[in-house]
Formats: sequence, structure tokens, C-alpha cells
Amino acid sequence: MDKLVLKDLLVLKKSMYWALVYLLAILLIFSMNPPLDKFLYIMAAYGAAYILIMGALMAEYENQTDMLLNSLPVNRCEIILSKYLSALVLTLLTLCVAGTLGLAINLLPLPLAIRFMNGVDVGIVLIMVAVTLAIVMPMNLKFGNQAARVTIVMFFMLLFFAPVGIKGYIMDNSQTEWAQALINIAVSQPSVLLAAGAGGGILLLGLSIIVSLRIYAAIDF
Repeated sequence: MDKLVLKDLLVLKKSMYWALVYLLAILLIFSMNPPLDKFLYIMAAYGAAYILIMGALMAEYENQTDMLLNSLPVNRCEIILSKYLSALVLTLLTLCVAGTLGLAINLLPLPLAIRFMNGVDVGIVLIMVAVTLAIVMPMNLKFGNQAARVTIVMFFMLLFFAPVGIKGYIMDNSQTEWAQALINIAVSQPSVLLAAGAGGGILLLGLSIIVSLRIYAAIDF
């Protein structure tokens, strides 16, 4: 399975370039635009991960990789699991690069400073990617990359602005009991919210893998 993951990394040279440019642009632009500066690592890493994941899926579609893989002594379960594992590896890679860029921006003599990446940023990005994968992978297998792209882009845009939108909605309703409870938990025990989100993301991801396996098993190559 490690070779299947390596295959996805090797076909992403062009996408990695654009992901790096995107990461740097988002970090610089959002750092100068409060309140977006509070979400710059989340939006940068999530967007870059999306670029790489979709780039890998597009490369498979264009090169008809699935036909080749199914002619090799590799079972379909391994192929599907490798797609999800590749997405996780790409997400961790973007988080590492985003954190490194943030550190470099602070160390360089630039007329701006941004905060450092923290565990909350990492957790939220991983949850967002898990939810995205839960939708993207089955749709891509069922309808093909081209047919599913419009819906996937709309879903990405919805999740991309979700952190800012959710915070704004909570602050607008900060006097309500439920909003105050969420704010108290977020301030005093952010790990509780992250754990709940992680649990939901893992559940969705597990269901997505099961659905993807069934769809892929029914495809006649």
C-alpha cells in the first residue's frame, strides 16, 4: 500500500507548486485582514490540501490509473484505502509546510508578523479534510471526476468559509444560552469541541470508506 501512496505523491509536481503558492498567498493576505488572521492556517492548509487531493484524483482520471492498478496483483480494498491514506499524507504535508512558512515569515525581517500554528489549527484542518473526503471520494468513484467536480467545488467553498461564518454567527447570538455554552467550552476546554468534531469526522470517514469500497467493487474495468 505504501507504493500506492507514493504513486499519488509522484504525480503531483505541478499541483504541489500551486499549493505552495496558494499557502504563501493566503498566509500573507489573511495576516493583514482581521478577523481572518485568526483562521489563516486553517484556510491555508485546508485549501492547499484540497488542491493536492483533487490534483491526485484528476491525475488518476486523466491517466486511467485504475485500469492499470486493477491489472496488478493488488486487491481493490487496498486501492481504496490507499486513496484515503494518500489524502491524509497530503494533508499532513500541507500542515507542515504551512507551519514552516509561518515560522519563516516571523523570522524574516518583514513588516508583518503572524501567530504560530497551534494544535487547534491542526485539529480543525484534519476534521475539515475528513468531512471533505467523506463526500469527495464516493462521488468521484460513482460519477467520475468531471461529473462530480462542480458539486465538490461548491462543498469545498462551503467548508472553506465555515470557520469564519460559524464564529460570526455565534458572536451575533452571543447572548443566547447555547452560544454562551459553546463560547465557555471553546475558551476553557477547546479539546472537548475538537474531540466531538474528530469523532464525527471519523464516523463519516468510516462510512465513506465502506460506501467507496462497495462502489469500487461494482465497477467493471
